[in-house]
Amino acid sequence: MLASASRSLVVLECDGSDGSSSPQVGDEPTGPIVHSELALEGVAKGLAWDTVGKRVVVAVAGVGTGAGTEADRLCLCETLGDESLVEYVSLPAGAEATGLSFYAEEKRKAWVAVSCTDGAVRLIDA
Repeated sequence: MLASASRSLVVLECDGSDGSSSPQVGDEPTGPIVHSELALEGVAKGLAWDTVGKRVVVAVAGVGTGAGTEADRLCLCETLGDESLVEYVSLPAGAEATGLSFYAEEKRKAWVAVSCTDGAVRLIDA
């Protein structure tokens, strides 16, 4: 699985070790399979996969400046075939995300560690 994010999150499945899909029966090459495409409503600042490889978290910059500034958010996305489950978690005002780490022992036990500009490292039950 591959994921990329800027203003949208795109999750692809590629079978080849060089990032391309492996040939199918009859040596007909196929392209990567798009599992998820999601508009982020902001600009991605960081991305991390869980250790099981089924979910991705993206730190999304808050929108606006001054008193009306929105806080940074985390977008947690789980790909389930043709569907994606998406959850958003907002960080406290003034705490911008600077780094992400996603850990999962199994589907029901997952945590995201977020380092923030206010000096805190926040642990989120994902």
